[in-house]
Amino acid sequence: MLSLTLLRHGAVDERPFVLWGQLDPPVSDAGWAAMQRAVDGQRWDGVISSPLQRCRNFAQAVQPDCRVIDALREMHFGGWQGMTPAEVMASDGERYAAFQRDPENLAPPDGEALPMFRRRVLGALADWQSSGADGDWLCLTHGGVIRVLLQAWLRIDDHWRIAVPPATAITFLLPEGDDPVLLALRPPP
Repeated sequence: MLSLTLLRHGAVDERPFVLWGQLDPPVSDAGWAAMQRAVDGQRWDGVISSPLQRCRNFAQAVQPDCRVIDALREMHFGGWQGMTPAEVMASDGERYAAFQRDPENLAPPDGEALPMFRRRVLGALADWQSSGADGDWLCLTHGGVIRVLLQAWLRIDDHWRIAVPPATAITFLLPEGDDPVLLALRPPP
């Protein structure tokens, strides 16, 4: 039986809600401690991770030979990367509002379209599952990746209705040939 705990990386800095995208800042000390508290006392048969250091460094601390999967990196927010939504609204408000209303058909400037991001993430998880993974696994990844998985696995229509704060842990049972089952949702410690 396969279970997968999705753990969003911890906070990066003191500015909340930054669209880090594929920029690669490190996790703050407080963010690292929150991730540690989220997994304390748990054992994993395997660990997979985004290649970005805010995920990979912690994954390697949990399991030095963790499997890094490039497709688990965050969505590319193009020209909006490194900005908060308020900063984007101030500089590119009309386009950002349009993207919020219709993320299926609009993308950030020079960024990744949500349908392409979704295909990348779902394809990577399908490939990983088909590789014979079994037991209890941990996946260190990003808010956008987790939103895509929750949207697909729980059949939620609106991508933006899902909030995934840093260091949130969500565990799914992934039965072969059947729908994923939500086992646990743990907000940040």
